[in-house]
Amino acid sequence: MLWKISTVAMPTEHKLRFYGSPNRMDWTQFNEFGPVGATGGVWECPDLFELPVNGTNEKRWVLVVNHNPGSVASGSSGQYFIGQFDGTRFTADADSPFKTAPNRASESALWFDYGPEYHAADSWSDIPKSAGGRLWLGWMSNWDYAQDVPTSPWRSAMSIPREMGLRKTAEGIRLVQKPGREMERLRGEHRTFSAGDIAGANGWLAKEQIKGDQLEIVVEFAAAVDGGQGLKVLQSGKEATVIGVDGTRGTVLVDRTQSGNVSFHPKFPGVYEAPLASPNEPVTLHVFVDASSVEVFVNNGEQVITAQVFPSASSRGVEFFGSSSGATIESINVWKLKSCL
Repeated sequence: MLWKISTVAMPTEHKLRFYGSPNRMDWTQFNEFGPVGATGGVWECPDLFELPVNGTNEKRWVLVVNHNPGSVASGSSGQYFIGQFDGTRFTADADSPFKTAPNRASESALWFDYGPEYHAADSWSDIPKSAGGRLWLGWMSNWDYAQDVPTSPWRSAMSIPREMGLRKTAEGIRLVQKPGREMERLRGEHRTFSAGDIAGANGWLAKEQIKGDQLEIVVEFAAAVDGGQGLKVLQSGKEATVIGVDGTRGTVLVDRTQSGNVSFHPKFPGVYEAPLASPNEPVTLHVFVDASSVEVFVNNGEQVITAQVFPSASSRGVEFFGSSSGATIESINVWKLKSCL
């Protein structure tokens, strides 16, 4: 008999329970998992699925739990666990880095997004491999100020669809995400830039008149240098959303403190960092810019940062920046994006 499995969150206990049913009406509790990892806020919106490990014949189960609040960015996001599921019990891999951290976000948890706005992420099963396999998307908002964002007549949005995979790293098997391949259908006018310095890249931006609030940008920076490098989007005057690579700290960051309207809630302005697995190597940023959001995929999806922004209508510029110690860019690809409607 094929049993149906349901994963249920026990929000304040920071546990996940597994139930089985032969008919979707009568349910039996099997086992539970937790509390473990980051245990701030409440646990909610769990997910459980199996994925192949890229480049191997192995598979692992991924157990997802969303947080509200208590995430790595202090608001709404979530963590995941890698391991085995035998139909009744989930067992995390021995090399999982998490540890119990009561009432706070654990730095050793495995976070699936390091921004403040990727929450209640849910995945779809039975997607053909030709369409990307496992896909998910999340609610691009944050319960701390979801009722206060300065938008009208609508409020809130969803992320772009993301393809999910597993990759072996020096630290263990980790979740990777990349933009759903269907997003390529929205690509319009395309511009490219070969290797050069920051001044050359900015001269190219001006010559090609590259600006806008619906852009896809893929930029490969040479190995990170002291002082940082990166790009500003949705920029005009002193207003910009900053996406940076900090070679000293070994992180990628999104800084929205000067991104536009940040005064509607004290928790909205902030700087959000994701760790680089290899800080002294080239860094590729795959950035989706929309009128009121940025989604940043780092090094083929090893980390992701998602953030809302509310710039002025005139803030549509793009600009690169870097230290004076030799920041260089290996390549840039920019597409103007068409509407999905």
